[in-house]
Amino acid sequence: MATLAILLTGGRSRRMGGTHKPAMRIGAESMIDRVARTVRGADPAARLVVAGSAEGVTGTHAVEVVREDPPFSGPLAGLAAGVRAAAPDPDRIVVVLGGDMPFVSPDLISRLIDEVLGGAEAAGCHDATGHLQYLCTAWRDEALRARLSALEPVENRPLRALYDGVDVRIVDADGDEVRDIDTPDDYARSLVTSDGRAIPTALVDAALATGRLTADDLVAVLDAARAVKHAGSDANPVVAAFLAGTLPDPTRSALDAIVAIARDADA
Repeated sequence: MATLAILLTGGRSRRMGGTHKPAMRIGAESMIDRVARTVRGADPAARLVVAGSAEGVTGTHAVEVVREDPPFSGPLAGLAAGVRAAAPDPDRIVVVLGGDMPFVSPDLISRLIDEVLGGAEAAGCHDATGHLQYLCTAWRDEALRARLSALEPVENRPLRALYDGVDVRIVDADGDEVRDIDTPDDYARSLVTSDGRAIPTALVDAALATGRLTADDLVAVLDAARAVKHAGSDANPVVAAFLAGTLPDPTRSALDAIVAIARDADA
């Protein structure tokens, strides 16, 4: 069994003010590098094809780059370009992923692949709203090619058309894991601590609602709390809880102190 992963990066990122989303960093990596690492975690031998812009690809993971023709003619056209980059192979699994989905896990990719190996034409998962996440699926190579052929011409057609009438085998997934990053608010809620852990959306919302903490402040606070927690003192778990904001009713002056402590600890 061979795996071809097509990572879609061809959008204009209008809701991000034109900043190319897959190139934006989550922790120490660009989003597209995180997605590539996820695929290689599921299958180290996977062939990776970036369909769209290569901005943000650092060379950490060997990838090929293709472009939909004409440029910006939609993710379906990008997917078709990625599929054309490889010769047909009835034994191949094609994984379709958005380049702005930095929290997908290797385990989820493996389970999608396993469903197709088990006989499914395509496998996918639901997002937090209960709808099929079009940008996180796996397909039998021949089934995907047949579907794309049936949809020609694919330029400027919505990606959801690919799934019309297809029996997609659904696997369980956490809605936070399969969220994509579309807006500045999405990006603020996608930040991770220095050890790579995602920050729960509710915690980011609570921090931003204070009007005093930015998303970067929250990362610094949580990193400082983790450092305190793992230092050698019986009192440290209590201090860490205070820094992380889990003790009730911190005062506004305490918020200022927390940010200052966190910034000093992070320096």
